[in-house]
Amino acid sequence: MVTQTEVTLEYYGEEFPLVERQMLMRDRAVPGLDVKNRTTMDQDFDQRWRAAATPFDGVTIYSAGCAPLAELRYTLNAVFNILREQSPNAELFNLSDWHEHDGYVNEATPSSWNELQSYLISTDALKGLSTGETYVRIAIFSKHRDFLLRVYIPDAYDNPHFGYDDPNLVDCGIFDFTSTEPLALRIRDAAMDAGASDIRMMPAKEFFDKGYGG
Repeated sequence: MVTQTEVTLEYYGEEFPLVERQMLMRDRAVPGLDVKNRTTMDQDFDQRWRAAATPFDGVTIYSAGCAPLAELRYTLNAVFNILREQSPNAELFNLSDWHEHDGYVNEATPSSWNELQSYLISTDALKGLSTGETYVRIAIFSKHRDFLLRVYIPDAYDNPHFGYDDPNLVDCGIFDFTSTEPLALRIRDAAMDAGASDIRMMPAKEFFDKGYGG
């Protein structure tokens, strides 16, 4: 079996080994989001991923490089517009997803389009989606589990382009989106029209299998 230290993941266009981190900061506050007791995929998503069930029977589009926050904000705004237009009354949830970190499973927290949209007001607001933890994303999904949108904004300790003493602790981010292929392609095209570059696609099960840190 492949161990955690043998796995490498591609971030920012480069490969980095999965690092071992203590789980002491899981209650770390993210402005505007109650992250207490929220860690990774909830039990239902974890089971769906392992069984290649919806949405993991579809595809994942993902940014291969770490985009400047201004670019990421425009990209996410385009993504949100499509999802909100398609399901304006969707019951939404979010969680801090530790799938790439250590695979811990817990429960999600209710959210809303208005709450999520508030993070796109400015690049400073977008920084509020940084968990401050290695490879830990904010995941957003609907009650029906038909899509999964994840955002990762690293701090300086996880960003290879900055030194540890760099004052710009959060300066870039990546996203991935998992759903049926037709919807994923719509999201990809909208993201690219909004200025996103180097958007790639992979079968969802394969993408999450490769990224698993448990």
